[in-house]
Amino acid sequence: MKKSVLSLLMVLVLTVCLFSACTGTTPDVAEEEAKAAITLETLDWSFQVEGAEKTEYTIADAKTHEIRKMITTCTLSGQGDVKAALKSFRVDGISLQEFLADVGATNATGITYYGHDIYGDEMTYTLTAEEVASDEIMIAWISNLENVMPDSITYVGIFAPTSSNTFVGCTSLTRIVIS
Repeated sequence: MKKSVLSLLMVLVLTVCLFSACTGTTPDVAEEEAKAAITLETLDWSFQVEGAEKTEYTIADAKTHEIRKMITTCTLSGQGDVKAALKSFRVDGISLQEFLADVGATNATGITYYGHDIYGDEMTYTLTAEEVASDEIMIAWISNLENVMPDSITYVGIFAPTSSNTFVGCTSLTRIVIS
């Protein structure tokens, strides 16, 4: 009987210890998370637009839409054709279609964007007709400073969902040319 009571007491103590460790975020962790957050109020970006009625697009323009969330993936390291250290992160933004409507280019058939890749090198990519028509591609920004890519000059990029493994995302968008 003594062993049963002692065993039951030990299980109870372990259970209490386990649950007390899962009480939520501690104040110091919450403070660090708050410092890392990028909000619509603290974020400020713009990029140039060519081939449309509007010549500049800003976060103020994007804020006029309902902001969507998406999980995307970027390659964080690798050389040449070798891809290593993929990282998924959340971005907030608007669809490419909403952007095209805002700049007066709803009939666009081609888009080329310019910016920087995760290594800080200049890059360019021309979207396929299918990508231009897609509702999944977004003009978006990384919503946590801990996930900002090393090259983030503008904090805004062009991203596709993680499931779209052929799309070349840009982590620091500087210019979009529409045709």
